[in-house]
Amino acid sequence: MTGHTETIRKYAADDRRVGILDDADGTGEVGLNSEDVGRRLAVRFTLRQHEGLVEEIRFQVFGCGFTIAACAAAAELAEKRPLDAALTIDAEAVNTALGGLPEERSYCAALAVEALHAAVQSAHRGSAVQANVSPASKEEHGPRVSADDPVYRALLASHAPSTVSAEDRHLFACLLAVAAAEPCATSDALGLTRQELASLLKTYFPGVDPARLAPRPVSV
Repeated sequence: MTGHTETIRKYAADDRRVGILDDADGTGEVGLNSEDVGRRLAVRFTLRQHEGLVEEIRFQVFGCGFTIAACAAAAELAEKRPLDAALTIDAEAVNTALGGLPEERSYCAALAVEALHAAVQSAHRGSAVQANVSPASKEEHGPRVSADDPVYRALLASHAPSTVSAEDRHLFACLLAVAAAEPCATSDALGLTRQELASLLKTYFPGVDPARLAPRPVSV
């Protein structure tokens, strides 16, 4: 996809901080209420603090490769820093770390920062979750995914490995369905190599042929 620079690809493929911390001190979410899950771009950050520092941080994303890259960059910037310093990380800092997002994808950095700040606020307040229903712009971004989406259905119809949670399969199925609707190779839409996409499918949706994720025709 146009705009996927080597730096953005590097961050989008960096899975060191992907996932969730079960014993998190702070959890921040954007666009993950019961009406929005699986329907719009969404981000979740969880973090663990120790003596006022962000000791560990993890993120989950339902969105495009640019959003994944932005979350990876935000997590990198926040980890091992004081909680209050993490609140000073803004969209411009994330954009700089990525070497510049395409202008039309600038909202991805804003999403990442909003969820990160919500996680920090959650840790400060000692609350389980600090949730923001939608991005500040309230603008709908990207395709919507329903249970009837053919890619989503095909993915969840595959064998569910015992080592993978149903929540993660749902989130990745939504992400892949969104990426498959882009007018380019699904791996490119996600900022992944074909090998990395095949590995993701093998882990979460064994037996699903990557060809099943080919771009769908656009009606005109």
